[in-house]
Amino acid sequence: MTAGSRQMARKEYNGFEVVSAVIPSEQKGYSAAVAVKALAAGGAPRFHAILPG
Repeated sequence: MTAGSRQMARKEYNGFEVVSAVIPSEQKGYSAAVAVKALAAGGAPRFHAILPG
């Protein structure tokens, strides 16, 4: 991964969209994040950090 890049995966489950991501942190290391939203809802999913780096 290059500085500032993100690695993401997207999956659909029974009307929901789930996106997981690994994002470089400001300090050394990475943070894991996940977002969930209804497929029928507009806009982008909102990410929440689950494992801060």
